[in-house]
Amino acid sequence: MSGSTDDGAIDVHAHLFPPAYADLIVKRQAEDPALAFPAGRLTTTHPGEFPSLFGGITERIELMNQAGIQRQLISMGSPYVYPSDESLRIDLARTWNDETFAVLDAFPDRFGLMCSVPLPDVAASVAESRRVSSFATHAGFMMHTNVEGAGIDDPAWWPLYECWDEMSAVVLLHPDGFCVKGLLDDYSMNWDVGTQFDDVIAVIRLYSSGLLNRFPRVRWIVPHLGGALPFVLGRLDQHWERDKARRDLPQAPSRSLGRLLFDTAGHDEASIGFALSVLGPDHIVVGSDFPMVNADDLRPVRDNIAAACENDEQLQRILRGNALGALA
Repeated sequence: MSGSTDDGAIDVHAHLFPPAYADLIVKRQAEDPALAFPAGRLTTTHPGEFPSLFGGITERIELMNQAGIQRQLISMGSPYVYPSDESLRIDLARTWNDETFAVLDAFPDRFGLMCSVPLPDVAASVAESRRVSSFATHAGFMMHTNVEGAGIDDPAWWPLYECWDEMSAVVLLHPDGFCVKGLLDDYSMNWDVGTQFDDVIAVIRLYSSGLLNRFPRVRWIVPHLGGALPFVLGRLDQHWERDKARRDLPQAPSRSLGRLLFDTAGHDEASIGFALSVLGPDHIVVGSDFPMVNADDLRPVRDNIAAACENDEQLQRILRGNALGALA
């Protein structure tokens, strides 16, 4: 599809690393060992494999036009670093936000900014959330499915969630590699399958902890169709029914998804179709994971969704309607 994108899809899951951010990590890596790994990826691995990750906005827009994608919501993704120095954490988050905003500001109708926050510093994350909320392209926030091993349901994060609840914020969750020491190190399993466990663990923590009810105005987007969720949701319901007398969860997991949305990043027609049958069309939005996936052609992102949908009404809801409802 090419031409007008006025009624095109909204892609909630795409990434960009402005060169100034990558340069800052390289410059400051001597100060903190936590920066060594991302510095290597941002200077050696990623530039060769994913050049669009660092720029090429005109080329990105052309790919979007060809695929009928009106708007991409841009987030940092991974690698995301947690240096021990508080001022450096703040500097990194602000640099990514400011530099990405500078890149996207010329195209406000084509991009939205899912801003980063300097967790685990909650006060600084609240301050940064309020600062970036005035950006013209601000669309929401990105948070990892765990923060240095602490789950997203940790009460330490609640003041930040209160801030986001006041804003009626959209929050894209993003895995950072499922880490069971040594178990998934071989064959790229941390990224090929580990991320999917990160996703489903985050979902279970969100609904089991009561966060979806405690902060009802936050709209959470879980990537990759919720990871393993569509395939284990029936099992979770069965176990809840068996054990409900001694569980705090008041209703079955399948009825506890609340305001959760699940993006289609990295999935084919069959997987999307199965997720539709389990999660329902009201819970699914477009995700490309560009440029980590579909770096040369975004059309399969839309084509796979169209092939999985039963009718045009369902297709339009997934391509655009659900995301618009969250972003309103």
